Amino acid sequence: MAIDPENDISISVSEDDFFRTDISENCDNYPMLWKLPCMRAFQSVVPVSIMDFYESIGVTRDVASRPDLSYYALRGLFSVKYYFDQVDVSNAITETPELDLPGFVYEETENGFRRFRNTAYIPMGFTFDQYISEDVWDATSESQRCPLLIRALVLSDEQVEKYGDWMKPITSQDLRMTEDEYLTECSERAASACDTFTYDSYGFQASITTEKPNLVFFSVPYEDGWSATVNGEEVPVEKVDTGFMAVPVEAGESDIVFTYETPGLRAGLWISLGGVICLVIYLLLCRKFVRRTPAEERTQLVSAADNTAKTEEPQPIDTTESEEQGV
Repeated sequence: MAIDPENDISISVSEDDFFRTDISENCDNYPMLWKLPCMRAFQSVVPVSIMDFYESIGVTRDVASRPDLSYYALRGLFSVKYYFDQVDVSNAITETPELDLPGFVYEETENGFRRFRNTAYIPMGFTFDQYISEDVWDATSESQRCPLLIRALVLSDEQVEKYGDWMKPITSQDLRMTEDEYLTECSERAASACDTFTYDSYGFQASITTEKPNLVFFSVPYEDGWSATVNGEEVPVEKVDTGFMAVPVEAGESDIVFTYETPGLRAGLWISLGGVICLVIYLLLCRKFVRRTPAEERTQLVSAADNTAKTEEPQPIDTTESEEQGV
């Protein structure tokens, strides 16, 4: 089957239906051509928080994000709804294809890829009932950490002091998780997810209804340039899960707005503007105080200089008298 990466994949996407995709190896950036957000990408320029996050769960992140299928919980955490598996024409499958990811079921084959849908899909922006302190997180083996990200939110000691009353600390019995338990946790996170989520080039917006105060988690990499408001009031942007963002909300309906501005951009603009103003002032002062000679005056000066040169020209020496005296 011919594969044309520029041919659109036929998935209906609306502004209020945000989701990410995943794809098999060696096809990292195909979803970019299909205009679909993807958790897997060959892209070396990423926030430092992404590097920190992958390192914390034992995934190598160099020039690409390529967590293998054993890190299945990342598909729930990152709101992945579809997985595209490239067709191996040398090994045709006559039975219904299967994928080694909990919750994913086969839908159809198109454009050289088998498409699987995540029945445990979690919409963007959701809450937790439990948290993991950084001490407990650091003491947990890397092999157990990834599934726990669906069960509890990783908080620093300072965040535990601020928000610990909103959630329960994870128990030692909950530090291990089966695949069935993972699917149950996905269902609970989906039930707590935002009602709407949209984004543009300036940031993103979401709305959510909560029964009690809580932290709303977004799988968007944390950076210093982010700011957020809830119902028009500025709130702190918390770095959670070692690399992502969450904001506090009160009980009831909340409209959340995240805005990004490159750190130092505004200061840089003011400095550049100040430099331009100083340059203009300098040029005006030069124009006013540096005397410029008119063309006629320059001609007169040249003529006077020529006459002076002629007047001062040395005269020939008369040697006749000197010779007579010598005789």
